[in-house]
Amino acid sequence: MMSVRDAAHIAPAAASLRRTAVSGLVWLLAGSISNRATVLISQLFLAKLLEPEDFGLFGLASTITTVFGVLTEVGIEQILQQRRARMRLWTTQAFWISLILASIVTAVIAAAAPVFAAFYHAPQIVMLVWISTASLPLSALATVPRAYLQAAMRFRFLSSYNAADLAALQCATILLAWTGCGVLSFVLPLPVLALVRTAWFWCVAPVPIRTLRYCRHWRIMLSRGSMILGSRITNVLIDQGDYATLGLLATTHNVGLYYFAFRISAQPMRMLAGNLSAVLFPMLNAIKGEHTLQRDMALKAAEVLGALTVPVCFLQAAVAGPALTLLFGTRWAEAIPLLQLLSLGLPFDAISWPAGALLAVRGKFGKIFFYQIIFTPVFYGLVLTGALLHAATGVAVAVAIYFVVHPLTFSLLVFVQEGIPVRRVLAGYIRPLALGLGTIGATQAIGTMLFASLSPLAQIAAILTLGGGGYVLAARWFTPVLYQTAKDLALGTVRRRGMARVPEPAGLKG
Repeated sequence: MMSVRDAAHIAPAAASLRRTAVSGLVWLLAGSISNRATVLISQLFLAKLLEPEDFGLFGLASTITTVFGVLTEVGIEQILQQRRARMRLWTTQAFWISLILASIVTAVIAAAAPVFAAFYHAPQIVMLVWISTASLPLSALATVPRAYLQAAMRFRFLSSYNAADLAALQCATILLAWTGCGVLSFVLPLPVLALVRTAWFWCVAPVPIRTLRYCRHWRIMLSRGSMILGSRITNVLIDQGDYATLGLLATTHNVGLYYFAFRISAQPMRMLAGNLSAVLFPMLNAIKGEHTLQRDMALKAAEVLGALTVPVCFLQAAVAGPALTLLFGTRWAEAIPLLQLLSLGLPFDAISWPAGALLAVRGKFGKIFFYQIIFTPVFYGLVLTGALLHAATGVAVAVAIYFVVHPLTFSLLVFVQEGIPVRRVLAGYIRPLALGLGTIGATQAIGTMLFASLSPLAQIAAILTLGGGGYVLAARWFTPVLYQTAKDLALGTVRRRGMARVPEPAGLKG
């Protein structure tokens, strides 16, 4: 196998490159599934050990570290990989820019923490912010070796390490929570794991770095990353906007309930939609000259995602009550309606992913950024109204509405400009909604009366069997072509060789 340094400078033979890429992409896909499952399971354990206020405090602290932390994400890794053949000429600039930016942002966050804590009326978050932000410079030190590993297509190593790193973080957090560390359990492992990650990456991919006085042409690198930074800023404003707004207008308890509900509701949908979308991006790239075929393929992918994600999320909403009662008793009873509301809105966001992929393949990043700028104030208007009217429940309603209206509008803007009739685009949203309400919704409505006397486990089994089975039968009867396509793709994600990992769309949090 070629060394990391050689792989960064020498183009391997086409056949060997294709085999390496395919193998690596399969590993990335497997790692994505593993990571989603790890996060979901750990959240359930932590919900048993910690209080809603703990989740709320960590959610508020995350708004500070995430919003300011995005200033360090100027696309250094992407820029390095674009210069794969001449990467060694840019590593010194990349190293020092990453480290200096991270150090400056760390100081800014440390100074801003008490100010935001006063706004949130939560002085406890100052220590959380200081501990978690200590990992920023340590993580920045790993930027260059990580870019070299990606350029060398060491995807198996990266996927395996990321899965192990995430598992270590979740296990350490659970262990600390079990020993009584409370909300500090979320942040104490972060600097330690960042240090371990940096040391390991430099051992695997040692890269020669010159002193700061040899760092030239840094303005070129920063200017190239400005568009990436702008896009990520709008993403993070939506990503953290609901938590921040709720923190300013409601109690920490409400923030914790909402934070927990969103984390749980988002994981299954992201796992399903992300894995199925993974087949789309490389296929669109492979037919760059065929615009009509690209368009039709993206639209079909959107329809399939609707047929798959809507029933999963609707079933999640239907079993939320008995599932949380079975796991936690009445401890998280207030989070049940929030989880249900978010589960009803989130699946429609996945339907718009192929439209974003189509614009990305066409290189229309400016248009994506323009749409993000337009939708950001809409998101904040809805969230602010919801928070003022009914705290956490109002925000959950607002976010659910946003993730229905925004993806539909975005899909119409993209596909109608491509010549697709409006009714065809709308059908991708209306059909799964109608089938979901007619089967899963009806099961939930009837079950409220008939299943009330059953145990929570029996209720879950009944809803999944009747609602899920009913949806499959209805889809097979009313949309046979789409049903067969969705079935083939769902099974193909397990055995397909040739997938690529698709970057996640704007506006949806993890």
